[in-house]
Amino acid sequence: MVSAPDRRELVRYLVGRKPSERRSLAIADMSASAYRYAPRPDHNVELREMICALANRHKRYGVGMIYLKLRQAGHAVNYKRVERLYQEASLQVRRRKRKKVPPAERQPLLRPAAANEVWSIDFVFDRTAEGRVIKCLTIVDDTTHEAVAIEIERAISGVGVTRVMDRLAITRGLPRVIRSDNGKEFCSALCPMGYSLNRKRLHTAGVTSSILVPPTIRSSKTRPSRRVFVFKVQARSRRYNAPADSPDTAMHEVLANLQLMVLTPWKIIGLLGTLLFTARWFVQFYATKKNKKVTVPMSFWYLSVFGSVLTLAYFIWGKNDSVGIIQTAFPMIVSFYNVFAHLKHRNQKEEIKPGGPEET
Repeated sequence: MVSAPDRRELVRYLVGRKPSERRSLAIADMSASAYRYAPRPDHNVELREMICALANRHKRYGVGMIYLKLRQAGHAVNYKRVERLYQEASLQVRRRKRKKVPPAERQPLLRPAAANEVWSIDFVFDRTAEGRVIKCLTIVDDTTHEAVAIEIERAISGVGVTRVMDRLAITRGLPRVIRSDNGKEFCSALCPMGYSLNRKRLHTAGVTSSILVPPTIRSSKTRPSRRVFVFKVQARSRRYNAPADSPDTAMHEVLANLQLMVLTPWKIIGLLGTLLFTARWFVQFYATKKNKKVTVPMSFWYLSVFGSVLTLAYFIWGKNDSVGIIQTAFPMIVSFYNVFAHLKHRNQKEEIKPGGPEET
């Protein structure tokens, strides 16, 4: 079927060959009104350019988010118009296909009875001082809560998990059951717990790989109590395999907590500011007790100035804490004002103005 623009071109061609316009319209089977029709000017040119610009800037935005961005920018446009122009420009975002995880036998969490019987393995992420991500492979004994292994790398794949498991098999021995989630590192073909020929190595060694059941199925008695995820804090210190009532265990806990206390230059400045803030109240208490009335000496304000400056510097450059900055800024302003007023008027003597109360 020939469209109207093509028929107009045919009529123009026939008119150029010197047949009459009426004869040309009859040949093209087109009416005179349709031939002389002038399309309206397109008022959506600017809107179409804005839609294309937003779609190019935000690759994963659909028509809903682009419409929301246009309304936020102050453009009173209709959703149906935005949707029509969006479809005409072929800007539809392809839906991401969900990766299908191979089905596995899910088993409930049973409480192990002996050590080195069930291990839990998972990953914990952290950042270094320069902001780079580090990945920690943590393996925990579910019975003794001992950190069997903590492997820290920038990136750990299925090959890295295999290397750690092979090392533990030689130095310590493998457990009866290894629990994990269905992460890509554990389901990889290169991982011994993955669904491939490498998984037969665990079964040959008498080890069963178990996938954790969803949290909605777990009961409070069989939940692993976040044994793996507590390594966000404890991954920096290794637990020793010692009895619970041994004095060495308490000593190791104390040493582990001391290792977590890292003093940086900015933290020292913040502690010094806190010390000055605390000392000013002892100074005020001593002055009140000495004069036997409420007294605020100037040393109180001097300590407040120095303490607030150090504490504010720590909150700005050391910790970047907006709440601490707001909390410290107002006392610093008041302290500076009192010290400035004292230094300005300390050389002025009190003058008794005439016109006091009449003597009786």
